[in-house]
Amino acid sequence: MELIIRPLRDVLAERGLSVSSTNVYGHLRSLQNRLSPNVKLNMHQGPWFAGGSVLRLFLGQNLESSDIDVFFSNESDFKHLYDVMNSIKQSKEDQMSEPDTTLIIDPYAFNLLARKKPTYKTKFAFTYELSDKKVQLIRREMYNNVAELFGDFDFTVCQFATDCELIAYTDLAFEDALAKQLRIVNMQKNSTFTRRFFKYLAYGYTPRPGMASVIQEIVRNDIDRYCSAEGNYTHVL
Repeated sequence: MELIIRPLRDVLAERGLSVSSTNVYGHLRSLQNRLSPNVKLNMHQGPWFAGGSVLRLFLGQNLESSDIDVFFSNESDFKHLYDVMNSIKQSKEDQMSEPDTTLIIDPYAFNLLARKKPTYKTKFAFTYELSDKKVQLIRREMYNNVAELFGDFDFTVCQFATDCELIAYTDLAFEDALAKQLRIVNMQKNSTFTRRFFKYLAYGYTPRPGMASVIQEIVRNDIDRYCSAEGNYTHVL
């Protein structure tokens, strides 16, 4: 795979799009502004916005239900961003009406309704609600560069990243995103492969020719493992 890094606006312009074609850029820029100046996204050093939200930006689609995923190159940036998200101060008005939330007025893009603590967390990710959107701080790994990050994704169509100035993607990501096809990159570390596979099917993506049987076997094994653990097949029917 070839890694490509180019100015975001140029890539969008070549596709007849602009940063204002969808609401994705506004959401990403707004969140980035919230983080600056202490944590600044950097295409070459991280952190990065990456995955489904940047795919939607590339395709000219609105964010809709897609999460905004933030990936990191070091624990220091993760810890700082974690602290920022957890220390949002409440306005007096919101303290009276919603004791666990705070409203942040962002003149650039949208209003953020953020909880003071993660609404959901796992060993590898912390999820925050921002209005009707979700931001995930991903700490599954710390990545030395964006190429290393892309190698950890399950599908090529997820291999898009941006710092709001540059956009990075692979040649296969470009091809598969436009063709709406799924190609497996790496599923060794991804325990949510089956769920994500069906999610992308629902988005209209199809497996590349020759990969359907491979994916079918993976999904069947995942379902078998789940049913064995639960002891009840009705859970997945």
